[in-house]
Formats: sequence, structure tokens, C-alpha cells
Amino acid sequence: MKFNQTIAFLLGLVFLAGCGRNIVTECEPQEQKPILERTTFSSIQRDVFTPSCAISGCHAGKNAPYGLDLSADVAYANLVNVASGEQPGMLRVAPGKSSESFLIKKLLGQNTSRMPPAPAPPLDASVIDSIRAWIDRGAPQD
Repeated sequence: MKFNQTIAFLLGLVFLAGCGRNIVTECEPQEQKPILERTTFSSIQRDVFTPSCAISGCHAGKNAPYGLDLSADVAYANLVNVASGEQPGMLRVAPGKSSESFLIKKLLGQNTSRMPPAPAPPLDASVIDSIRAWIDRGAPQD
């Protein structure tokens, strides 16, 4: 063996010898929760509503369409367990029931106009899935 190969081989042996039976499990990567399970209302507000929805002329202030102000201090109260002004008989967010929540239908453009409206691109499917997962977890105010 060449000198560099010998050094690499010895270092590999030292590493393996130091990673004993109990340590091996610590050396293995820990299983991480999927991003969808970690989505919080705070992250939705910060990453979606504030930059994309609660902007001047959209869902902000007293003149927000259907009274849906998505500004940080009032968004949760205006969404969760609140009847949709656009789709009577549906809640904007029905905790635990994303398939029955108008917000998801609106983001997907199902039987309604899509939000955000064109020419803006639709939200990425993973973002909508994260919002769906938050709703299905009971839409906690976290």
C-alpha cells in the first residue's frame, strides 16, 4: 500500500473501533419528521400570508375582500372556524378537515378562483400540502 492509502486505512479502523455498539446508533442519522408535520401557523403567517396575501390592496385592512384580513395580528381569528364569505356553508379553515376547508379549495382553485390570482404563480404544491397538514392537525395557533 502507498503511504496515503495506509494512513486512510488506519484512520478508518480507528473510526470504526471508536464507534462501539452503543455509539453506532448515535452515529446513524436520526429520523426527521417530515416538513409537513412541523408546519405551524406562525410559519404559514411568516412565509405565506405576510409576504403574499397581507399586502396593500389584497388581504389587509378594513377593505380586505370578504373581510378576510390576513395581517399577522388578526389572521388566525379571521380564518379558523370562521364561515367563508365567498362560499356559504363552508368554514375558511375547518380544524382537522382540510378537505372541507375553503382555504385549501381557494389555494387550489377548486370550484372558485385561485389565490393568489393570476398573473401571480400558484403556491407550490408542497406549501399547500404543509397548510393542509397544519389544518389536519387541528389548526393549532402555534
